[in-house]
Amino acid sequence: MEHWESDQKKKQWYTYDVSTKIEVIMLRKIFKTGNSTVVSLPQEFLDQLGIQQGSDVSLELDQDNNQVVIKPANAPLKSLGIDPGFADQIAEFIDKYRPALEELARS
Repeated sequence: MEHWESDQKKKQWYTYDVSTKIEVIMLRKIFKTGNSTVVSLPQEFLDQLGIQQGSDVSLELDQDNNQVVIKPANAPLKSLGIDPGFADQIAEFIDKYRPALEELARS
């Protein structure tokens, strides 16, 4: 039994991405760190999505397909044709002038 288990641990699961013609590892372990349960993501995935440690992501539970979908939090901006840099400038403006904007909204 030990020999079979060690062979299984060595075996990696791959799928072939037709659009990029790259084999990518798809099987990941879920583990506990502190009070959180974590799944690690391959760097290639992060690079393709333009996300890194500290990036905001959105999670969607797709019960019909029994999967969790992870998307960069700024994905809706890109799909609307809004430059993320411009969106950051607007967010800074709102943060800086929030009291004045709230006062204008009341009048």
